[in-house]
Amino acid sequence: MIRVSSDNPDCLKQAANTVNNGGIFAYPTDTLYGLGVNARNKDAIRRLNALKKRSGPMSVVAPSMAKALLWIDTTKVNLNNVKKLLGGTNTVIVPIVVDVVSKLIVAHSDNINSNLMLLGLRIPRHPFTLKFATIYPDPYTTTSVNQTGNPPLNEPDLIAAEFHDSIDLLVDAGPLPESKGSTIYKLIGQSIEIIRE
Repeated sequence: MIRVSSDNPDCLKQAANTVNNGGIFAYPTDTLYGLGVNARNKDAIRRLNALKKRSGPMSVVAPSMAKALLWIDTTKVNLNNVKKLLGGTNTVIVPIVVDVVSKLIVAHSDNINSNLMLLGLRIPRHPFTLKFATIYPDPYTTTSVNQTGNPPLNEPDLIAAEFHDSIDLLVDAGPLPESKGSTIYKLIGQSIEIIRE
């Protein structure tokens, strides 16, 4: 594991190189430390799933509302709800257009007659996370730094001690305040469902 301060001028370049090479990096958000891989790289996603001992849907970071709207199937969701809820400590699960991310991290609508692909989107306010999302051309994952069933780790020393070389790069912004993670909303059509508060 390489460990670099989020204030280091080379930090963004190191993160990009890590993700481009199929690596996993841990990085700060405005709630928890997250684990990121290129959300289109199936091998990297499988490696992340193995690390977390899980599989299934994951959220991604968007750099802006404008970018997020390019990924959303705007015919299947109320955009006023998206604009009201997406940003900061919220995650919104929305229908997306085809080929935004690997199908390994999308969910499907509960409606048996629907083939909607659903994806969680976040626009965290942490400076590093937003800068990286702005410079990196593809969506990248955001999922808590832990193995399924264990509490998320929010201190770089603990992340380094537990994950060692399972993570390629740790972007160190110091310990983050205690948090339950983002509030998760699911938006389809006019419907707003709170998944986690």
